[in-house]
Amino acid sequence: GSGPYRGGNGDADFINITKERITQVFRTTNATTYQYPYGPTFLASAGDAWGSICIQHTSGNVIVGAGIAGQAGQKNTLYGTANTTKDANGNLKAASPIVKVFADHIGNNDESEGVTLKKLHTGIYQLHGVLGLHSDASWGGINGGITVPCGINQLPLVFVLYDVLEKGKPHPFDGRIVEPDEDGDIVLYTSYRKHDLPQNIQYERFKLYPEFLRDAEEDEESIPGFNGKVELTPGEPCDIPRGHWIDVRVNMPSNSIYNLKQAEAERLAKEAAEKQAEEDAKRSAEEAELESDI
Repeated sequence: GSGPYRGGNGDADFINITKERITQVFRTTNATTYQYPYGPTFLASAGDAWGSICIQHTSGNVIVGAGIAGQAGQKNTLYGTANTTKDANGNLKAASPIVKVFADHIGNNDESEGVTLKKLHTGIYQLHGVLGLHSDASWGGINGGITVPCGINQLPLVFVLYDVLEKGKPHPFDGRIVEPDEDGDIVLYTSYRKHDLPQNIQYERFKLYPEFLRDAEEDEESIPGFNGKVELTPGEPCDIPRGHWIDVRVNMPSNSIYNLKQAEAERLAKEAAEKQAEEDAKRSAEEAELESDI
C-alpha cells in the first residue's frame, strides 16, 4: 500500500510504534535515529522483538534498527556504493563528497558534482567549487582528507601538500589576490617521493613511472637505458603518475548541485506528506459524518 505517515516527533514516537507489535510499512516527516526523513520504513515484529529497515528516498542509503518492543534499540547504517568509495589504493572508505584527482582531469562522485580542476603547473592542482577538506579519523585525522596512491611494493608514489584559499589574500601559487568565488578552493602540490630501493627495483619503478625522470643536463650522467634521463630530486614537483589518482575528501557549499537536488527532493516529499495529511483528514471527517448519519 501507500504506507501512512506516522511519528514525526523523534525517537520516542518510533519506539511507541514498536509497542504495537505489528509488522507494518510507514514513513515519517522528520529524521530519527532509525529513520531518514520521508524514507519508507519497514518495521517487522516477532514476539517482543522488532527490526526495521529504512531507505533514504534521495540516495538509497539504508539504516537498520533492532530492539525490544517499547525500548530503544541498536542502529546500523549499511555501507554500499552510495556512501563508500574505493580509494587510490583499493581500500574501502566511508565517503562524503570525494574528488579523484588525476594528472589532467578529475572524477567526481554524486556529492562532489560541479567541482572543477584548474591545473596551474606541473604537480600543482586547484580544486574549484569546494569549501576545504572534510577531515575525519579514517582519512588521516584533523588534517586528513587526502589519500596518496601507492605503487610497487606498496610504497607511496608522491608527497602531497595542500593550501585552502581565502578570498582577498594572496594566492600561494602566483601571488595574485584570491577571487571571492575561489574562497575554500583547495590547491594540491605533488612532488617526487624517493625510496631506498635495490637498483633493479628502482629501474623497474622508473619504467612504470616516467614522471619521476627529467632530461639530463650537460654535466649530468643519465641513467643507463633511459635515453638521457635522470631521476628527479626528492621533493621536486611532478605530476600524479599515469593510471593513479589522489583521493580528496571535500566540503561542498550549500548551493552545490547535489545539495540543491537534495533540497528539492525534500521539498517535494514534504509537499506530498502535507497533501496526504490533508486527504487523510478529509477522509476521516467524511467517515465521521457518515457514522453520525446512521
